[in-house]
Amino acid sequence: MGDGSPMISVIVPAHNEELCIGETLRRIRGQGFRDYELVVVNNASTDRTGEIAGRYARVINEPTKGLSRARNTGARNARGEVLFFMDADTYLYDGTLGAIGRVFGDGSVAVASGPIRPIERLGAAKRLTFAASFNWMLHMSVFVRRPYFAGNNLAIRRSAFEGAGGFNESMRTCEDGDMTKRASGFGKAVYDSGIMVRTSARRIIDWGAGRYIRFGVGLMFSYFVLGRAKATYGEVRGPAEGNPRP
Repeated sequence: MGDGSPMISVIVPAHNEELCIGETLRRIRGQGFRDYELVVVNNASTDRTGEIAGRYARVINEPTKGLSRARNTGARNARGEVLFFMDADTYLYDGTLGAIGRVFGDGSVAVASGPIRPIERLGAAKRLTFAASFNWMLHMSVFVRRPYFAGNNLAIRRSAFEGAGGFNESMRTCEDGDMTKRASGFGKAVYDSGIMVRTSARRIIDWGAGRYIRFGVGLMFSYFVLGRAKATYGEVRGPAEGNPRP
């Protein structure tokens, strides 16, 4: 770009996401930002995820299922100075990649994130649950200087990522918060309102607000108070009605 912004590798792990991946990748490709690459990690999919992704991105096959493993595989095969991790059911807002480039133009920044909004229209209880889970928690973690950024909107400088040793593949939950904490040991953790995404609220829709809140409180208590992560997030059905189709 010629303005000092670093190259960004957008890394999208995907396991059986044929209903979501096409629209997600089309929206990334539609950004005006030029200095980036798009890498999809096809993580043990048994559907058309890899085929659809191949129309828009470089696809890396990772046969061993696991989100942290897929992210690490993507990072090893990426070329950018900044690694931006997002999910297959997540949309970028216009200007998101530009905001990442601007933030990481400051060489002291190690890890960054920003606002997360739901794709679906939600009722009041579920909308409040989403805001508390993704945005209020993020703000509070930065305020108390224990940054915890979500893996569907997580930008990390490569040197910090490698210095921290990548994602902990033994963790099935809170791996994104753990990565944020370790990466922030190599520079500043920044929240920037321009690094904005929309992500599917399908787990909240599937479980309901009450169950999701109970699970989230238990997850954060285990991680922040007991110092350990829960074993799993549990199962969730496919995209909610109204989600994108390829």
